[in-house]
Parts: sequence; C-alpha cells; structure tokens
Amino acid sequence: NQNAMAIYESGHHINVDNVDPLIKKVTLIGPLYKPAKVALQLTSLQNMHTTGKQIIGKVNSKFGAWKIVVDDRQARFKKVPTIVTRVIGNLYAMDVPASFIEDAKQFQAKINSTRLTKPKAKDIENDQSQDETKHSVSQQSFSSVLKNFSAFVALISNQPNYETEIADLTLTALQDFEKDLEKSNSEMNKVASDLTDVRIERNLYFYTPETGLVDIAKAVKNYVKGIFGATHPTYLDIKKIRFKNIRRN
Repeated sequence: NQNAMAIYESGHHINVDNVDPLIKKVTLIGPLYKPAKVALQLTSLQNMHTTGKQIIGKVNSKFGAWKIVVDDRQARFKKVPTIVTRVIGNLYAMDVPASFIEDAKQFQAKINSTRLTKPKAKDIENDQSQDETKHSVSQQSFSSVLKNFSAFVALISNQPNYETEIADLTLTALQDFEKDLEKSNSEMNKVASDLTDVRIERNLYFYTPETGLVDIAKAVKNYVKGIFGATHPTYLDIKKIRFKNIRRN
C-alpha cells in the first residue's frame, strides 16, 4: 500500500527536511554561533542536509523499483495454479497412465496449498540484520511454488506421450514459463537486497550515535541552549524543530 508506505517513511523525511529550518535559524544567530566541533558548523550542516536528501532520494528510487518487481512477480506466479490445472485436464486426453496423472496431481496439491502473499516493505525495513539464515514467510511461499512447478515440469518432460496443440501448454511453453518464474524470483531477491542496502546506508547516516544526522541536529539545539539559556526565545524557537531517532545501527 503506497499510502501506508508514505506514512511509514515520513519520519525519515521529517528528520532531513527539518535540517533546513534548523540551518536558517542558526544562520540568523550570526557570529555568536561558532562551534569548535566541525560537524556543527554551518557549512557542515548544509552538506549534511544535501547528503541526507540524496540518501532519501536513493531509498525512494529503490523502493519504486522494488514495488514494480513485487507486482510483476505476483502477477506471474498467480498464473501457476491455472496453468497446472489446464495441463492436468489435458492429460486425460493423452495416452498416459492414471498413475502419471496422480503424480502430477500431487504437485498440483502442493502448489494450490501455498498462499502467495506479497512481501511488505515494512518487513524489509525491520530486517536490517541481513542474516541469510532468515527468510520471510512471503519469500518461502514463492520459492515453494517455483520448486513444485519445476518438479511438475520435469515430470511432464519425462512423459514421452505428452503432446498438445495448445500453445501455452506445450512442453517448451511450460519450460519457458518456468524460466520466467525463476527470473522473476531472482529479480525480487536483487531489488529486495538493493532496498535493504540503501536503508542501512540511510540508518547509518541518520542514526549513528553522536555522528549521525539526528544526533548532530540535537547537538546543535543543545549548543544554542548553551549560548542563550533554556528560557531564551531563540532557543525555544529552535527547540520546537523535531528530530527523532527512529533506528540505531
């Protein structure tokens, strides 16, 4: 859901967007604002804002690519049960033993019992460990369907009496469809990995303790409090600018 994703990502956007008003208010302070720490200096804050926006742009771009592949894979894999059902229906018109049809039906049952659920962007966001021993239920379901369909096609290919005039049910067509599914699944793994990588980059840049964008912005606010005091209007104005540590890496 694009709207849900926008809401979920909004916290990261707010963090980088709010660097701009922070810079503007710091600029108005003038020569009183002269931190010794380079990261808090005006030029550094401007560079940090630019880099932060670029990283958010990269995340948005990778998310867009991920979404396209998610939808494409979903559409391709949803065709599998129908194709398998039609093949089995046609087997009854061929000179093949009943035991062969029963073998085919076993793979059909496995395919039909697997629920294909789209992976959620939030699941990728939450899994930052890149632990290869972890696989989402969603990914497992697609891999399971692919595995059983590949076994189904292998079974058909070993039956010399499998013949059909229906173009998309020929052995060649089935093998080509299997390759399409494999390619789609492989692309899914790549774009998911790419999206995870840029989100890790974002989280490191935004939320690393002390050196991350959010902690630097908070340090600026504290420094301004040090200049003017906790009740001064200038500090109270800057204090309102929101920065939130959404994740620590």
